Formats: sequence, structure tokens, C-alpha cells
Amino acid sequence: MLVFGILFAFLGNRLFRLVMFLTGFVYLGLGVLLLCIRIHPPGTSVGHIIGYLVTSGVFGLIGGALFAAIWWLGLAGVGSLGGLAIAAVILSFKNGALITNPIGRGFFIAGMIVLAIVLIFVLEKWIVILSTAFFGSLATFIGLDCFFKTGFRFILYLVVTAKADKLLYETNGKVYGMIGGMLGLIIIACVVQYMVYKEPIGIREYNLDWVPGRKRKAQEKILTEPEMQA
Repeated sequence: MLVFGILFAFLGNRLFRLVMFLTGFVYLGLGVLLLCIRIHPPGTSVGHIIGYLVTSGVFGLIGGALFAAIWWLGLAGVGSLGGLAIAAVILSFKNGALITNPIGRGFFIAGMIVLAIVLIFVLEKWIVILSTAFFGSLATFIGLDCFFKTGFRFILYLVVTAKADKLLYETNGKVYGMIGGMLGLIIIACVVQYMVYKEPIGIREYNLDWVPGRKRKAQEKILTEPEMQA
């Protein structure tokens, strides 16, 4: 979780193909795993657990390949992870979630995801940086909390379930410290990605053939550069 989070936070814009692959792996692999568990809980059967992990891993690889090969699908996936992470951060500021109504919380999370997906197709580079910085920082501190055990990691419970359990996710000084550290890491990650990895800009090098006008503009730029140098 720590390596996964740091890679997203600091190298999201530079290693965007890899990030798209990991996004697809997470979505399809985790989705299949949760579906298998819901259909038939593995219990204590080692065979079932191994089978579920292998199945989810195979589907995760398929999802990763699809997200890496189809740029708009990968881009939408990265944006949705960013929207999900931002929603999780906002919800984390209160015991049992800032929005306690399950329906309201569901609409809020869905709205943040849709907004991030729309914006990432408009602003590309900026939302890529924000999405990877937010999600990477969130994943990093969830990983850290597996060692520190402040309870911050249960923020995931607020996002993936319909319940707002004050006993499970309780805000206190330690949790707010984790939130503060995460926000600090988000700022640092955004600055690093923008200042150090200015190229490539978003996913423009991947989508020239898809977006009308961009391929032509890129070709014009290539043709005019030798003339300017001459």
C-alpha cells in the first residue's frame, strides 16, 4: 500500500501508463474479488481464498491492460480515483462520516467521482496531478496506519459501506494528525509533480489520434520547428 501510494503521489504524471494500468488492476481485480466474496464467502477455506485471489489477479491484469491500452478509459479511471479520494478526505473530518445519511453520502461520493471524470478530460494535466496526489497520499497514510493503528485506515469503511459507524471510525488527535500529514503530503506531491515532471503534460502524447485537431496541431508544430531553427 505504501509503495502503491508513493508511486501514485509522486510519479503519477511521469509514469502515467503504469498508473493507468494499476488503476484498471484495482478496479477490475478488486471488483471481481468483492463479487466472489459476496456470492460465496470463503470462510476459513484456504482453497477458496487462493482461488479468489488468483481469479481477481487474472481479471486485474485484464483490467490493467484495458486501461493502459484505451487512454480515455484509463484517464476516466484515474479521475474517478481522485474524486473518490477527495470525497473520502472530506468525509473523514467527523465521527462516523461528515455526512451521516447513507443516501446523501452515496450521492456526494458519486458526484465527486463524476465531477473529477469530467474535469480530467477538460484540464487533463492539472486533474491528473491532483487525482494522483490525493489518491496516492490517501493510500500512503492508510498503509502507514496499518503500523500506527490510529484508526485512520477505517476511512475506507465510510466509502465502501452504507453505514456510518461512529464506533468504528472515531476522530481524535491521532486521526487528525494523520489527516494533517496526508494533506501536507498532497501539497508536496502536487508541487513535485508540477515542478519536476513538467513533461509529459497529462496524456496528450497518448491521445493525439483520438481528439480532433490535436494530431494536426502536433504535426504543424513538428513541421515548423525545423523552420524556426533554420
